[in-house]
Amino acid sequence: MLFRSVHLALTLERLGVLLDCYRYLWPPGYPAFLRVCFALADDGGLALARWIQVLASLSIGASTMVLGQRLFDRRVGLLAGVGWALHLPLAAFTHLLWSETLFLALWLPALALLVGSLQEDAARARTLRLTGYAVLSGAAVHLKESALYLAPLLLVPLALQEGRRAGLVATIRAVTLPLLVFVTALTPWTLRNLEVYGTPRLASTLGENAYNGLNATHRNFDLIAARIGLEIGRAHV
Repeated sequence: MLFRSVHLALTLERLGVLLDCYRYLWPPGYPAFLRVCFALADDGGLALARWIQVLASLSIGASTMVLGQRLFDRRVGLLAGVGWALHLPLAAFTHLLWSETLFLALWLPALALLVGSLQEDAARARTLRLTGYAVLSGAAVHLKESALYLAPLLLVPLALQEGRRAGLVATIRAVTLPLLVFVTALTPWTLRNLEVYGTPRLASTLGENAYNGLNATHRNFDLIAARIGLEIGRAHV
């Protein structure tokens, strides 16, 4: 995975082309991040990326503490921070240059903003929190596609709260803004996919999976080897 991201980053930085056609199985955010690191530090690009991810992990710890405090109390927030500091897999993601670090550095603050908006009474402050949630969620989708469906789904509690508080019109108004911001964040990459692949693929899983129809004919990239092996086995029976 890292090798593929480095390959895409280098071709993007040296040639100005993202060579993802027919083999691209994850979003473009991490190759773009590595491209910037190579542009800034050349041969030291990977070392720079590692240091940036170490610093970005502080966002994960802070957001974990904020979520614990907002959902429970201050003591739980402190314990959540200690748990984060001692969670070795997260340290591995940071130093092994996996995209999870940057994804969580965006996704967890987004969740903290969403929870904060549910607890906020002032309309302006709630709108600002929801806008931040949508911006960070949209950016996170370009790192890992798991946020693509979670981000809109997590607005359901907001809709239910607004429905009880102020009625249908207020509910539509509250949910529409973050959805529009979220869709806007995904639009440039979706339009690029439309140009390259002929279909408006949203943000994430592309390459041969998209080219072959997303499991429609069981010819996906991750199934090709198994299918070929099965056909060879049948031929010898």
